[in-house]
Amino acid sequence: MSDNFDLHGQPDTTPSPSSTPSGFGNDAFPATPATAVAPPNPERFVFTGRGSEYFRIWIVNLLLSIITVGIYSAWAKVRRLRYFYDNTKVADTSFDYHGNPIAILKGRVVAVVLLVAYNAAIAISPILGLIAVIAIALAAPWLIWRSLQFKLYNTSYRGIRFGFRGNAGGAYKNFLLWPVLGMLSVYLLAPMAHQRFKRFQHNESRFGTTYFSFHGSVGAFYKTYLIGLGFWLAGFVAILAAFAGTGAALATGGLHTAACISPSS
Repeated sequence: MSDNFDLHGQPDTTPSPSSTPSGFGNDAFPATPATAVAPPNPERFVFTGRGSEYFRIWIVNLLLSIITVGIYSAWAKVRRLRYFYDNTKVADTSFDYHGNPIAILKGRVVAVVLLVAYNAAIAISPILGLIAVIAIALAAPWLIWRSLQFKLYNTSYRGIRFGFRGNAGGAYKNFLLWPVLGMLSVYLLAPMAHQRFKRFQHNESRFGTTYFSFHGSVGAFYKTYLIGLGFWLAGFVAILAAFAGTGAALATGGLHTAACISPSS
């Protein structure tokens, strides 16, 4: 008997090759082929909302926001998001939104206060206006970070909440430092800054205890930006060519008209 034990603490009863009777070796018991496990099929997002339903929500939200001078807009946002979440499904299960309109209203009050302070500072002195711009720029990464935490935490799927792990240091690095470097480089680093922004946003997001991953490379962002720039330049050239053709046609028509009028005079 072997001195080895299996995972359950029982003696290993597998016969050794020397004790195996003739004709009953390993070849007498062919191994069972392993069954390949097919990868799970990806689930599609399905939206079941209708335009007529959303129009009723939109028009009521608009009217109440106007009547309350924007105060109801926080409740309107919650109502709108709940409609979209309830009608967005994966594997026949919809998402849920748990946002508190009071918290949204507080955030909007802070935004209005910052805007009023900026306009007042500009009106008083350009130096105060510059200080206000710097203060808003320093506060923006923190506000973006908190908004990501709020949005994801208040989203759930099948009773499991989403979340955002990123800290304030990462927010300032990706939402302030990289954009500043992009501007200082005359936007040559803008695609890289955009990639860092998205990588931080997605890699730090989670569903329950499972974190998302972001695989977009810097090269892919530069390629996308270059394609967009190419389309923009092509459109710009086409518009210039159209204006030039129109101007040439008008000039030719004016010369033809002058030539026709000249003999009669």
